[in-house]
Amino acid sequence: LSIHKEAEKAAVALECARDQGRFDALHALLFANQSRQYIPDLKKYARLASVPEPERFDRCLEEDVYGDRVRRDMEVGLSIGISGTPTVIVGRYDKRSGMLRGEIISGVRSEATFSGLLDKYLALAKR
Repeated sequence: LSIHKEAEKAAVALECARDQGRFDALHALLFANQSRQYIPDLKKYARLASVPEPERFDRCLEEDVYGDRVRRDMEVGLSIGISGTPTVIVGRYDKRSGMLRGEIISGVRSEATFSGLLDKYLALAKR
């Protein structure tokens, strides 16, 4: 997967923050500080995100409590064609089959690319 080397630990940190109801706050800090996501940084950001029990967060991060989940999610992503971030799936969901038919867009793309795909699938939905 085409991501920075600290991304896996950052994902674990987000799950640890989710346990304490602070996923969104930590996510915003990680997004704003993409070049500094080493373990000491993650602990600092958790405190800035007002994680209620910082020591519990630290243990969760150090013990890699959610590491298996994060790695499994990455493997599933790879298996369906997700190769980097950001990734957007544009398509149409079929309730009968439970399948999504569409296109995976990986990496930064232009507004025109998104507009074209949205128009395409909106037109299909009208049929």
